[in-house]
Amino acid sequence: MTAPIKKIQAILESIDLPRREIKCYGSQIMITCAGRQSAEKWAALVAKFARVRNVFETVDEVRTNGGAINYVPVWRVAGVIA
Repeated sequence: MTAPIKKIQAILESIDLPRREIKCYGSQIMITCAGRQSAEKWAALVAKFARVRNVFETVDEVRTNGGAINYVPVWRVAGVIA
């Protein structure tokens, strides 16, 4: 990861909004949230400095110790730094 990408990720992680995961790679930003309202709040925040490409619902695959697989619904915010 380059220094500007690390800096952007550190700034996003310091913000006190609910989230599960923040990934920054290249000019792409992907924020995973548990609910739609928090995803929309993140989208509004990201729109201030980047272009929000999409806010969409998807599922994450979570494996338990017993080997069972659970599919957990999550919301993702995809943004591009222009």
